[in-house]
Amino acid sequence: MRLLIFLLIIIIANLSIAQNSVIELEKSDSVKHNKILVVPLNPKLYFSDSDHILEEYNERTSDQIFYRWRSAIDINTTVYLMALNKVQSMLMDTSWDVTQDIKALYQSVTYGYETSSRARLEEEANGKKFFNKVKDKVSELSEKVTEDKSKINHPGAGELGEEKEKIDNEFKFMNVTMARPEMLQFYAEKYECDEFLFITQFELRTLYPTHADRWTNNYTRQIALHYAVYDQRSQLKYGDVVRVTFDSNSNDLETIIRNTLPFAAQKIAESIR
Repeated sequence: MRLLIFLLIIIIANLSIAQNSVIELEKSDSVKHNKILVVPLNPKLYFSDSDHILEEYNERTSDQIFYRWRSAIDINTTVYLMALNKVQSMLMDTSWDVTQDIKALYQSVTYGYETSSRARLEEEANGKKFFNKVKDKVSELSEKVTEDKSKINHPGAGELGEEKEKIDNEFKFMNVTMARPEMLQFYAEKYECDEFLFITQFELRTLYPTHADRWTNNYTRQIALHYAVYDQRSQLKYGDVVRVTFDSNSNDLETIIRNTLPFAAQKIAESIR
């Protein structure tokens, strides 16, 4: 009888230890969230030169046009990220608490243009290829000396800067800077996430090949979607801008969204992967 009681005590003790081990393992695993929190576009960083046309054609107000873009950007980005990571959209959560957190985040960051991560990576990969190209160009032009040794064929204004200007325009993105670096640590614990995706700016621009094309309606349009990915230590992991150029024949807002945002969201998701 005593032997039976002793064996029961050992079995119960082992079960208790095993149960505690499982609980501790679950707690340990839950610390690793592997989740991205999507911070929506700040209304102040929305720019469009086509809204007056879209408003008339779609019979919507300027606010309705903006909020449709904002919502579509958030939905497309969240959907494409879901294929790679756990993701939470702050915009889709309409609770008062989350709405206040969005406002607090807007008030706690400043915005400014910086060279994109893509450009920096390409620059590292290419080394000093571009600068060597400029150096060779200067050397080549300098060798074209006329019979009068004092006359040298210098490059024309902008000739050397053309490629750099193009790079600057294409690879500058709108970044965010945290007023308090510990801020994201607080939100990381609150939302159980590891990274933050800030949609930092949206542009809808009309592109005219020449000045005369303004009068002949010969133009295309382009959206530019800027974003920045931060970890919970407020360290920038990746920042870039995705540009999508599309035909101007349609002014239907939903058609434009379908033809641009899925591609832009896919590019964002691929860069985070």
